[in-house]
Amino acid sequence: RWAGKVATENQKKLEKEEKLLHEIPNDVLESPSFDSMTEEEVTEAIITYLAANQRKSESRKSNKDKRQIERESFREWREQVKQEAHNSHMLDQNITTRDVPRKVVP
Repeated sequence: RWAGKVATENQKKLEKEEKLLHEIPNDVLESPSFDSMTEEEVTEAIITYLAANQRKSESRKSNKDKRQIERESFREWREQVKQEAHNSHMLDQNITTRDVPRKVVP
């Protein structure tokens, strides 16, 4: 069923590298400064670019995780407040007329 359709790690790596090469704008490749760069400088620039993108991706993921934790914390707090309000309401229903002055006066 999957014969020949499953990409190996090497194929995936090659496809990713080809995709990255195709995403380089033509004006960068045609610029005079690019022509004057050595092979090592080009390699260094690519590595720097990829590392920066990786850091940016990790930062965004971290921020997303933080927001998720904050949302969950808020939901838990909101549910706790609702529960306390409900419990308070249930206690207030059981108050007699003798209990009212005690409840009003601190």
